[in-house]
Amino acid sequence: MVSPLGPWGSGKSTLLKALHSPEELTWKGYDVGWGRRAVHVEPVHVPRRGALLDHLD
Repeated sequence: MVSPLGPWGSGKSTLLKALHSPEELTWKGYDVGWGRRAVHVEPVHVPRRGALLDHLD
């Protein structure tokens, strides 16, 4: 499991998009490239608030 952590605007979502749906970024004008890419599982998004620990909000 990999979980990118960082403040807002640090590129966490962009990194995950580059790994899982690079075509979405290329449509927006970004250049996405790598030497080898292997993703064997579906990504799961856990929102910052509400979903898992709703009682802590």
